[in-house]
Amino acid sequence: MTSSTTTGTMPPTTTGTTPPTTTAWNISDYQSNSDYYNSLSSRHNFDQSDNLRLDRLSSPRFHPIDGRSIIYLRRQSHMPDVRQSTTTLHWLDLEANNSVPLTRPIWGIHDQQFFWVNNNTILFLSNRASSGLSQIFQLNLPMDLSTTDFIDPIQITNYPLNIDNLLVNQQASRLAFSCQVYPNLTINQTVARQAAEKASGRSIYQFDKLFIRHWDEYRTGPRHHPFVVSIGRQSSNGIFSFSSDPLDVLFNVDSDSPTRPFGDAQAQWSFSSSGDWFAYTRQYDETSEVAWSTNLDIFTVNLNIPGQKGECITCENVATDTDPSYSPTDDSILVYRSHSVPGSTCIIFFHISATSNTTTTLRDDWDQSIQAVTWSLDGESLYLEIGEEASNVIYHLSDIFTNQSVVRLIDSGTSRAVNLHPIDNQTFVFTHGSILKPTNIYLYSSNESIRPLTNHNNALLSKVLMSTVAEKFSFAGAQGDTVWGWHVPPVNGTPNPAPLAFLIHGGPQNSWYDSWGSGWNFQSFSSQGFAVIAINFHGSDSYGQNFTDSITGQYGSLPYEDLQLGLNYALNSFTYIDPNRTVALGASYGGYMINWIAGQSEMNRRFRTFVNHNGLFDMRAMGYSTEELWFTEHDVGGHTPYDNPAAYELYNPVNYVTNWTQPMLIIVGAHDYRVPETQGIGAFTALQRRGIESRLLYFPTENHWILNSQHSIACFDLFESKLTVDDLRHTYEIIFRSCITLKTLKFTIMDHNDLRKRIHNAPLFNQPITTNIEYLDIYQLYFDEFDCILSPSFLPQVKSLTATIYNSPPQQDFLNDRLTVDFLANLVVHFNWGFTFAYLESVFKRTPNLKSFLITSSPIILIDCQKWQYFLSKYLVKVVKFHLHACDWDLLQWSKRNEYTDFRTSAYWMKERAGTVQTECQQLLDEEGNGLDSISITFTTTTFKNIMPKRKTGQRKKAEKQKERQKLLQSAFYNKQLVEWPCNFLMDCDKCKKQQKNRAFCYFCQALQALPVCAQCGKQKCLSKSGDCLVKHGGAHATGLQLVGAICDFCEAWICHSKKCLTTHPCQCPLQNGDCIECNRSVWEQGGRVFQCSFCDQFLCEDDQFEHQASCQVLESENYKCASCSRHGQWSCLRCKVCYCDEHIKRRGFKYAQGEAFPCPKCNFPTKETKDLSMSTRSYGYGRKLQNDYEDDDDALGMTGGCNYFTRGEGSQNFTFGGRPIEERAPRDEEEDEDEDEDDENDEDEDEEEDEEEDDDDDEEDIEKSSDQES
Repeated sequence: MTSSTTTGTMPPTTTGTTPPTTTAWNISDYQSNSDYYNSLSSRHNFDQSDNLRLDRLSSPRFHPIDGRSIIYLRRQSHMPDVRQSTTTLHWLDLEANNSVPLTRPIWGIHDQQFFWVNNNTILFLSNRASSGLSQIFQLNLPMDLSTTDFIDPIQITNYPLNIDNLLVNQQASRLAFSCQVYPNLTINQTVARQAAEKASGRSIYQFDKLFIRHWDEYRTGPRHHPFVVSIGRQSSNGIFSFSSDPLDVLFNVDSDSPTRPFGDAQAQWSFSSSGDWFAYTRQYDETSEVAWSTNLDIFTVNLNIPGQKGECITCENVATDTDPSYSPTDDSILVYRSHSVPGSTCIIFFHISATSNTTTTLRDDWDQSIQAVTWSLDGESLYLEIGEEASNVIYHLSDIFTNQSVVRLIDSGTSRAVNLHPIDNQTFVFTHGSILKPTNIYLYSSNESIRPLTNHNNALLSKVLMSTVAEKFSFAGAQGDTVWGWHVPPVNGTPNPAPLAFLIHGGPQNSWYDSWGSGWNFQSFSSQGFAVIAINFHGSDSYGQNFTDSITGQYGSLPYEDLQLGLNYALNSFTYIDPNRTVALGASYGGYMINWIAGQSEMNRRFRTFVNHNGLFDMRAMGYSTEELWFTEHDVGGHTPYDNPAAYELYNPVNYVTNWTQPMLIIVGAHDYRVPETQGIGAFTALQRRGIESRLLYFPTENHWILNSQHSIACFDLFESKLTVDDLRHTYEIIFRSCITLKTLKFTIMDHNDLRKRIHNAPLFNQPITTNIEYLDIYQLYFDEFDCILSPSFLPQVKSLTATIYNSPPQQDFLNDRLTVDFLANLVVHFNWGFTFAYLESVFKRTPNLKSFLITSSPIILIDCQKWQYFLSKYLVKVVKFHLHACDWDLLQWSKRNEYTDFRTSAYWMKERAGTVQTECQQLLDEEGNGLDSISITFTTTTFKNIMPKRKTGQRKKAEKQKERQKLLQSAFYNKQLVEWPCNFLMDCDKCKKQQKNRAFCYFCQALQALPVCAQCGKQKCLSKSGDCLVKHGGAHATGLQLVGAICDFCEAWICHSKKCLTTHPCQCPLQNGDCIECNRSVWEQGGRVFQCSFCDQFLCEDDQFEHQASCQVLESENYKCASCSRHGQWSCLRCKVCYCDEHIKRRGFKYAQGEAFPCPKCNFPTKETKDLSMSTRSYGYGRKLQNDYEDDDDALGMTGGCNYFTRGEGSQNFTFGGRPIEERAPRDEEEDEDEDEDDENDEDEDEEEDEEEDDDDDEEDIEKSSDQES
């Protein structure tokens, strides 16, 4: 219920016809997309920039009298950079097909929500006011619009707040608008309060209930309230003005109408046919329950009764009731959409009468949700917009009060915004788009003909290349249900292998519709050469309510299986798709599924990379941080994170980060409060911490969607596919075979992040191709590729070849010497990683007609005077230009200075070439003589430190060996099992001879041990060679108390006085949380060792380890039936505790390793054959639990005997191992102790001899001692 109040009357802004504007009209800065694309001379592949340049058309409405024309909204973008946009009103003559813009297109100005009030007047909202705020404007149309240029609108309101919504009744006697006001304040009072808060200098948000924030804004107090006011046309100038004070329908109610964030007045408000009643939808925002409830209700108010309170007419339904719409002929009939349960929609008639109110449900047998309802003008039929099998179709429901016959009028694409002809109930205009065509305005005639009305985008579409195929396909998905998907081939067709963009939609109660999108448009991917596959998995809408509801509680199971099976089907059916070049992209729930797939070993490596846009990463954290809690709680089965944490952990991607291996691009928006930014940041942190290639795109101004056009283009720029080996091979084949007249080619293969690296390791040139090229320059070749190129079949006409060889020389130095390349006269070879002279000699044998030769390599390899004298005299006799470029990769660390000197001053250059050559650093010398035109020998240095590997001296080899050994030691140390840690070794007390866990003092007699064992390194003796001792002992061996440095608080064992052990063990102790899962005893409260369950990884004491592991293997039923059928389950999973038969243990598309156990289809844990398991399905008691007859008291802390920390020395008679009393253990023989003492003395002698060995021997000794201690 609501109370009402009034605000002061706001006069119109002006009585003239010239409106104030925020931006002057600049015709020189305006260019339509038709003008821009008509100026282009050639066609190009469609991309996201073209998508954003399309005009967006919406809200077509017939002329209210004759229906011969329509007015619609047209949103245009600035050409060609799309940095700004504008929305204007357009008029279209349906008979002459002539379109005329009514308002000026000024960048940043947007006209919206217009209404015919008579045959030549329109009221609409616009931000054309001088204040920049959105206000109500009036547009007076002339009699002849065909010659009209632009019409200047008249501003009729001037409120200090934005007007967000507008609705006008049929008689144009009343209108409703909304302003964001404080619930108990008027418009002017709200403005005054906001000014006072701003002047105070404080910025504090205080909350006592939810929502704190919603979608992309914080709830700081002001709410969107509907104001209803009477209007009338002034007789003097024909301008409409308010004739009464605006009535705040929700005054003093802390709620919004229309509802936030997506409600609009046209759907959620309605005036009755007489204009005396007003219906509206609102949510119950007064309490925090709004965050976990979808309950919306419809209220009505009689406008003729002053102070009338809004009456709820749908309060009996606790689900959503919304979108009221009065009959155009009867005030007592109201139709609205209702959810009987959250998620399903039906149509309900509400009959209002003086005595009783009744409801009638229409088409309750339908299994699809109705999106919108439009009355016919006679009030006898309805036009319904329904999502049906991934299309938004239009039905006509006629004779609603009698026979209720229904006919589907539009059965494909996405159709919306139905507006009926004022005379013909069988004719209407609507918007329609599909995957292949952008949204346009269409006319549906009574003769069932459909035709487009506008052509604003025709010029653009004529200059771009798009895919012309978008086909549906179906396959058997999870549970054998039929699942549908979309396939869009790349724009260049399917003759060659193409990469795959595997798109996953959000929601998840949503679908990939046959519609044109401004975001992840299928055409924007196919134009880049991708094949597009999009699956509408379990949980998608438009396929029936049962299919939609099937995802509840199955977030990571049924949809995941559908995607897996859908990918298999696509790769098998569309064979042109390259299975090795696939990328998965998902947003919102699709981003969750990206994180989920990344953690599933059988699926993640099928994709080369992932794109995650605002995806869920941690389900439990999401349950506490999202704003609309209903989504998370509903989708896990109606649970909260605190009453059923397991429901949130069941399909939680954060638990599978250890399986992540593939690169990922993460996109987040700072104003996304539906999936908070921390979800994406957490995923990026996990990727970086694991060392996986990843990138985070953080948009400080975006919400759950990317709305800024420049940001959208930036995202698609990152989606560009990287060339693979097949792409490169195909490219060079086209060049060499098709470009017949091409004479010069420079071919570069590199990584754009590092020009000295190759993108692909596989050879590119693997077969010779005949070419007419004469000048060829190829950068970053492999030796195998150079061998292929340097052949007569590849270079029959090449005169000049420049090749940069990237990799190290092959083991086989010689090329096929029987081949010769006679045409090649100029050869330039750069060896980045060295060469051999034997290989170079084979190159010279293959090129007998060289006239010019240049080689670049490392000086240590290149400088060999005798070799070059041999080559010049035998093979290079025709060479007239000879150039050696020696690069010192080690920055002046030349170890062969003498060879440089010999090479520069060699007598060969003076005698054999009849001239003298003087060479110095960075200087080129030319000499003539004996046919050699010039000699150029250059010695330079470079700053590329990491290109050439450092020379491995004996000291370096030893250091590298030591590093590898340290890595092995660390790997062996950190991968130890719990029983292998020294702090969990078995120990025999020196005094009472009782066996127990390694600890500082005996658990039973409190005796101090003679030879303590370090809990970290396992040593009993310190040799004082490493210099790491915090307690110096002068070269003498330290044992006993001289060895110890501290007692660990977690494992109660000694730690030696080594600095490394003292600083690392407190952080690495494996028993930090070593409390037994069964009895909750810690290490200090029981004497035995600590174990971990093989199935649940929980800590166990020695008393409970057998009992727990037996109970942990109990299956869910005693008949061992398969979880998927009623047959006997031959395979059992001990983690899920379920069985599977031979048929259902295997999954489609999963490769099983031969000889290994089948992994569980549910959790991937290795299964075992049921017949081999010796376990019971009933629970039995073991050990300590059967002996627990101790009465609880405060001193005993509720524990059994032998577990009391304060009386530990008295309870040894009750200490058991697996239920066996300690007294039954045989005492140790004294002779054995004496033998051990002798062994210790021998060990000390051996240790003294080993003191003089190398440091690496110490490491081996540590490993051996650790192994001895463990055994």
